[in-house]
Amino acid sequence: MNLNNNDQNSFINISFSENCISKVSREFTYYTGYSHEDLKGKTISEFCFLMKILDFEKFNSSLNSYKCYLFSKNSKPLEVSIFSCFSFNKNERVCFFSLINDSEVEEKFQFAEDVLGNNEIGISIYDFPTLQLLKTNEAYLSYLKFPYNELKNVIGIKKSDIVNDKECNDIMDLWMSAIKKNKPLHFKNYKHEDSNKVITYWNYSIIPVIVDGKIKYIIETHLDVTEHNFNKIIMEKQADEIREQKEQLETIIENITDALFIFNKEGEYIKLNKTAREFYDESLSNIEVVGDCNRLTRFYDTDNNQIPFEQIPGNRVLNGETLVAERIGLKYKDGIKYTDINGTPIFNENGEFTTGILCCRDTTELVKYEEVLQEQNDCLNHLIDTMNLSVIRLSVPETKVTALNRKAFSIVKSIHPEIKELFSIKGEKFQDILPFFDDKEIIKRFNKNKREKAITREHTITIKGEEQYYNLIYHPIIGLNGSLSEIVVIIIDLTKEKKAKYLVEKNLKMQEEFFANMSHELKTPLNIIFSTIQLLDFYNNSNSLINKKNNIDHYIKIIKQNCYRLTKLVNNIVDISKIESGYFEIHLSNENIVSIIEGIVQSVAGFVESKGLSIVFDTNVEDKIIACDPNGIERVMLNLISNAIKFSNKGDTIFIDLYDKGETVDIIVKDTGIGISKENLEIVFQRFKQDDKSLSINSGGTGIGLCLVKSIVEMHKGSILLDSEEGKGSKFTIKFPSKIINENNNEYLIKNDCYESNYESKVENINIEFADIYG
Repeated sequence: MNLNNNDQNSFINISFSENCISKVSREFTYYTGYSHEDLKGKTISEFCFLMKILDFEKFNSSLNSYKCYLFSKNSKPLEVSIFSCFSFNKNERVCFFSLINDSEVEEKFQFAEDVLGNNEIGISIYDFPTLQLLKTNEAYLSYLKFPYNELKNVIGIKKSDIVNDKECNDIMDLWMSAIKKNKPLHFKNYKHEDSNKVITYWNYSIIPVIVDGKIKYIIETHLDVTEHNFNKIIMEKQADEIREQKEQLETIIENITDALFIFNKEGEYIKLNKTAREFYDESLSNIEVVGDCNRLTRFYDTDNNQIPFEQIPGNRVLNGETLVAERIGLKYKDGIKYTDINGTPIFNENGEFTTGILCCRDTTELVKYEEVLQEQNDCLNHLIDTMNLSVIRLSVPETKVTALNRKAFSIVKSIHPEIKELFSIKGEKFQDILPFFDDKEIIKRFNKNKREKAITREHTITIKGEEQYYNLIYHPIIGLNGSLSEIVVIIIDLTKEKKAKYLVEKNLKMQEEFFANMSHELKTPLNIIFSTIQLLDFYNNSNSLINKKNNIDHYIKIIKQNCYRLTKLVNNIVDISKIESGYFEIHLSNENIVSIIEGIVQSVAGFVESKGLSIVFDTNVEDKIIACDPNGIERVMLNLISNAIKFSNKGDTIFIDLYDKGETVDIIVKDTGIGISKENLEIVFQRFKQDDKSLSINSGGTGIGLCLVKSIVEMHKGSILLDSEEGKGSKFTIKFPSKIINENNNEYLIKNDCYESNYESKVENINIEFADIYG
C-alpha cells in the first residue's frame, strides 16, 4: 500500500516479526517515552495492553488505516492514525503511526480548568465514541475507588469499566442522555450511592464537546457537596426538633395538673394553662394582672392570718422573691380552698426582672386528709399507750425521750425505782435511762443505709440480783425530706422465753441467724414491690398513668425482678429441704458437656458485659459425652457465675475452663474478685453459711446456693473444690466422672431433648438465678 510520507511521522513505526516486536523507530520512543528495551520482544496483545489500544482485533488483523489513541509512558494521550504493511521477503509486519494532533486534548482540559477555577472540582476528558479516559486531575482521582484512584491505572480506561456494577447503569444512563440530546447536563445535589452503600452528594456535569459539528470529547466534572447537604439536613432537622419540642412544651404546660401563671414585669399575665384558668371561680376566670384575684377572695396563711395585698405570692415574685411550697388559704363566700405555691422570678443578664412564674397545686383535699390523719394519729397514740407492748419514741439526733406508753414506763421503773411519774422521763436522754444504748452507732447505721427498716439489739439487765432479757427493736421514721426524723424503740421482754429455752440455747441461736437472714432476703424485694405499688397507686389517683408510662414500665420491671428474687429464695429452700429428706432427683442422660457449658456461657455473656465484666470460655476438647443432668448442670453453673459476678469489680474477667482429663471432666469457674478468707473456706458449702465479706448489701444471699451446688455435683458422683485467696479471687473446680450410661437399661434416664430448644425456660432460669445481682 502507499505510505503517507508526512515529514518525520512516516518514520514513527514498529516492526513485528512472528507476532513479536523486533524493531522500534527512534521517533516512536521519543513520542511515547518507552525505550527500545521496554518494547522489544512484546507480543501484539502485550503491546496493545501497554499502549491501551482498545480494539486489539482491529489492530491485529486490519491493514486499512484507522484512528485511535495511544498513551505514553507518562499517561499522555496521543491521537494517531495507524496503517500497516507486510514485507514477505523479511517476513515482517510494519505498523506506521501518524500523529493527528497532540495538543488538542491538553487545550480542552486547560480551558475547562480555567473556566471552573476550583481545585476541588474533579475534571476529566473522555474520547467519543470510545468513552476512553484521556485526561484527568487529582481532584477527579479522589472520587474513584482503588485501583482507579491512581493516574497510571485509570488513564485510557473506558468509562463503563471505571464505575462499578451498581453505579454503571445510573451513570451511563445520564451519559447517554447527554449524548442523545447533544447538550450539557448539570445536576445539583446529585445523590450517589456506591457499592458499599455509602451515600454522597455531587454537583455533577456531563459536557459534550463539539468539533466539526460532531461530538469528539465529553468533559465530566464532580464537586462533592455531601458535607454541605448533611449540614443543611441537620439544621432542618434541628429546626423541626426545636419546633416539635416547643409544641410539646406548650402541650405539657397546658395539660399539667398544676395551675401555671406566667406574667411580665408589669404584672400582666402572658400565659395561663388550662388548670390555671379553671383554678378560680367563674367570676375570676378573666384575670389579667397580678392581684386581680384579690377582688373577690382573701389570702390566709397556715395560722389563719390574712395576708396583706403587698405580700400575696404574685407581688412577692414581682419583687424578686423565690417561693418554695408556700401553703396559702383562699377564702370565698362558700368556703376555703388551699393551695401550695412555688414562685420563681426570672432576670435578664443585667439583673433586671423580666418574667415571673407561679405554680399552684390545689391541696384542699390533702389538707382535709391531713386533718383526718391527725385524728387517726391521736387514736393510734392512744392505742399504743394502752397496748401490752413497750414503745418509746426518741428525737434525732439528741435521742431524747419524746413519748412512751405505760408498758414501757413499767420497764423503766423496774430498772430505776426512783422514777415515780411517767412525765418525768420525757426529755431525758435515752442513754441515761438505758446505759447500754449506743445512740451514735444506731443513728449512723440508719443514716448510712436508708433502706434498713429495723435494728434489733438483745440486752441482759440484772435487776435485784436476777437477770432480765430484753430485745430492743429500733425502727427509723423517715421524714418527707428523706432524712431520719425519729426513732421508735420497741422493747420486748424475753426473760420467760430465755429461761424456758436455756437448755436449747445453741439451737435457738442457729434459728435466729437463719430467720434474720431470711427476713432480710424476703423483706428487701417485698419492700421494693410495696413501694413500687404505692407509686403506681399514686399515679393512678393523680390521673398521670399515661404521662408516666416509661416510669410504669420501669416499676413493672422492678416488681418482676424482685418476684424472681423471691422465686430463687423459695426454690433454694425447697430444693435444699428435698435434698436433706432424700426426695431430690436428677435425671441423667448422655449429653455433650462441652456444648452445655458453652451454651450457658453464651447465654449469660450479655448480662456479664452489662456489669462491666468480661467472661471467657476455653476448652481442650470440642466434644465430650458424659452422663449428666443438663438442668442440674445449668443450675450449678449459673449459681457459680452469679457468685463470680457478685464479688467481682468492674473491669475484671471471669474464666470458664473445661478440660478432658481422661477419667474426669474438670470444669473451672475462676474470678479475680474479693476472694474468701482462709478461715471461711470450709464453711461456704455449709447451709446458711457465707464469708463475712459477702454479707454486704451489694451481695446479699441466703448461704444456700453453694450448699445446693455441692449436693447436685455429688449426686453426679462428682466433687467440687474451692481455692481462694482474699483480695485475689476464687477458683471453683468441679470434677465429673467421664462415664456414660446404658440408655436402654437406665430406669432413671430422661432424654433432655428440650434442654437446647427451650430458650424461654433458659432465660427464665437466668433471670431467677441472677435475680439478686440485677440492677
